Amino acid sequence: IDAFDLYRQVLLDDPTHRGTTEALERMADDEALRFDVVDLLEATYQHNEAWAKLVQLYQIRLRTAQAPHERADLYLQMADLELERLGRVEHGFEHIGQALTADPFNQGAQERYEELAGAHGMWPALVAHYEAIVDELDDPIRVMELAMVAGRATMSELGEPARAFDLYSKVLDIEPTHEEA
Repeated sequence: IDAFDLYRQVLLDDPTHRGTTEALERMADDEALRFDVVDLLEATYQHNEAWAKLVQLYQIRLRTAQAPHERADLYLQMADLELERLGRVEHGFEHIGQALTADPFNQGAQERYEELAGAHGMWPALVAHYEAIVDELDDPIRVMELAMVAGRATMSELGEPARAFDLYSKVLDIEPTHEEA
């Protein structure tokens, strides 16, 4: 029986055992054990309501997550923890933005991002983020969708018509007859 198996047994018997949790945290950097350690720590942190540590754990998972939807899901889980458990709106908003960067087609993340921007006056950050995504995106339909949202917000929330014009121009470059742009 190896150290990891012993630690697993200790935590199964007592999920609050601090020495074991700390030893496993040190083992999380070992690539050979990372997945098993992270899985065990996730359950332990949830049991102990160690939400900040759970966010850090998801950041470790991000190191190996490659699929856009997988990365977006991890960012959204971190956002949920930041918003609902830790009460850190700015961090939650940032994680949702990172989810959209990872997967710009995630409609649920977009809705939450825009809702938080409206509720907490975070329109400047949202517009800047959408501008960056639009500049990198190859999908013309999605470019138009995000540019329109950013353009509307730039006009109504930021009062910057020149900036809105630039965003609407991106839409018109794709669809010259777009009525709203």
